[in-house]
Amino acid sequence: MADDIASRVSSLHITDAENEVLNLDSVEIHETNQNLELATVGKVLTARNFNFEALKRTFNQIWAISSAALFRPIENGLFVVQFTCRRDKEKVLHGRPWTFDQHLVMLQEMEDHVQPSNINLTRCPFWARLYNLPLGCRTEGHIRMVGGCLGEVMEVESDGVQWDTSARVRVLIDVTKPLRRVQRISVKKGVSALVEFKYERLPTFCYGCGLIGHIERDCSMVNEDDRIEGKQWGHG
Repeated sequence: MADDIASRVSSLHITDAENEVLNLDSVEIHETNQNLELATVGKVLTARNFNFEALKRTFNQIWAISSAALFRPIENGLFVVQFTCRRDKEKVLHGRPWTFDQHLVMLQEMEDHVQPSNINLTRCPFWARLYNLPLGCRTEGHIRMVGGCLGEVMEVESDGVQWDTSARVRVLIDVTKPLRRVQRISVKKGVSALVEFKYERLPTFCYGCGLIGHIERDCSMVNEDDRIEGKQWGHG
């Protein structure tokens, strides 16, 4: 729809009056947009069709929120989730990642200055575990630095990290990039180590290219020879 509008507008001869900018910031707003504050925008990360009515029923059951949320499709495969209170909204956002039929469901807060056609959902929080960290590199600062290779660090779980086999960190993952599997780090005296990343509650992803949102047989990035030789991101 946005492309159709842009196409029609590009062929118009805009008059001087039509080209004048109307500044909406001059309008006095005496109350906040409650609907916008209690809403999130969402998208199911899949190229396949899904049952939107089933999605609504499923999430209103598993979220266990005070009142049922309202789901409404908008455009570009996006939908809006309207909550009845801020506590419900924060509970759902904190519980991410969510999946439907094993497909990742992206959710994020809405911004009042963004047009729906320009909304781009690319990041989702995941808990990840960092294995093979040297004993001298297990402070929160070290963990944040290594976890930062995965994305923006939101939280570090510090209990028992000194002696546990792994460190646990919550990061915002860019789903347009392959999942990072390892990271080589340098420690004292020039010694290096290879840190391994393991993700919790992973949705459908491709074992061939490492991208979330499709499986290997739907992948356009991996050819037949590579599929035969092996799967670089594990085995389905």
